[in-house]
Amino acid sequence: MSATNCPANDMIEQEIKKTKDYFNKNHRFRPCGCGSSDWTRVALYNYSIHECPEGTIRESITDPYTQQVITGCGTGGDTVTVPIPVKGVSYSTVCGRILGWGRGVAFALFINRNSSIESPYIDGVSLTHGPPGNKKHIWSFVAAFENNTITLLNCLCSNTKIPWPHQTPWFVGLDYFCDTSAVFDRRRYRPDYSDFLWDGHGCTPSSSCCSFNSPPYFCKKLNYTTNEDIDMRWLNYGSWITTFAEIYIK
Repeated sequence: MSATNCPANDMIEQEIKKTKDYFNKNHRFRPCGCGSSDWTRVALYNYSIHECPEGTIRESITDPYTQQVITGCGTGGDTVTVPIPVKGVSYSTVCGRILGWGRGVAFALFINRNSSIESPYIDGVSLTHGPPGNKKHIWSFVAAFENNTITLLNCLCSNTKIPWPHQTPWFVGLDYFCDTSAVFDRRRYRPDYSDFLWDGHGCTPSSSCCSFNSPPYFCKKLNYTTNEDIDMRWLNYGSWITTFAEIYIK
């Protein structure tokens, strides 16, 4: 299932209240593009106003062209797991979105040499569930380099000529979003300060990443039922920060 007609970036701050009541089972949420209501919200993080999770640090990125300051949470290049408790609620579908902001060269799937789901198999954010040794993939948010050239630092939706072993890992399949952290400007590459990562906007005409799986919202049917907590894993090589996350189960 894919999401369509989702809110524009400038509405994000208006949508999110300054609340820390992330888990909410009593309200009938209807996340954008995910069909019927009766979703249970298990995570709502606006990192411009909420505290950063343990193991991460608050960071700011300033656009030198507009002087806009974007605040979020980064890991300094480390891998950090942020647990999302579901409090015993059974679910078979997961929905939501995660947004980030780029500040340099991201590595996409270049690190995917002999990678497993337990390893930092992408440069980006991974949603999984299950204990170590038996993790199951839900969705991946991949941060890539740019869209215009054939490079191993891009995703398949940017360029289908990218060879193995830099293609999507088998356990990810097609369940991912990909966005870029750099643009070509005046004969050089620079960080893309113009828009969020994984928001479905800002792709070049040669890239299908803004239409692939219809970001910013994902909606994943698991084909089984579980009540395991969800792990939001930040597989970060220091090229981006996370600004926002909301996760629902059903």
